[in-house]
Amino acid sequence: MRMQGFETRGADVLRWLAPVVAMVLGAAVGIAFAAVVLSQGAMAQETVRPVPVPVPAPSLAVCRGGDRAARHVTCVVDGDTFWLRGTKHRLACVDAAEMDSRGGIEARRVLARVLADPAARVTPAGRQGRYGRELSRVVSTAGDAERVLVGAGLARRVDYRSTRDVCRRAGW
Repeated sequence: MRMQGFETRGADVLRWLAPVVAMVLGAAVGIAFAAVVLSQGAMAQETVRPVPVPVPAPSLAVCRGGDRAARHVTCVVDGDTFWLRGTKHRLACVDAAEMDSRGGIEARRVLARVLADPAARVTPAGRQGRYGRELSRVVSTAGDAERVLVGAGLARRVDYRSTRDVCRRAGW
């Protein structure tokens, strides 16, 4: 008989306990769901914020291959020498770092970016240097290519007899 009483009391406890357990579990599930929704909302807000993405600056190609004059190539050799439609040019008023020295690759990269500017203007000085390169000046929206290179520590100002007047007129 005791067993029957226990079963009866147990059934009464279960009838009382079942709704309580259901409410506790429901509340826990509701809290977990709310936490997930709120965290996703926070993540959504984070993704809405603009993220700066570095955009590579346009630049001219690095010179490769021979017979550039015949191919009418436009490319950059180093920090102070470039080809423009098959004519070899050299910046008139500076000497940039050589390719095998510290800053040489960066000097070439800077000159390539300056020359890639649609507003870039190449002005020949009307004479050639000792290696047959057309001595020229380059100006773009970034400024005078020679001043940009010198300002970045990638070139030094030079005073060649052959371009002294050109450089002085430019304020060098």
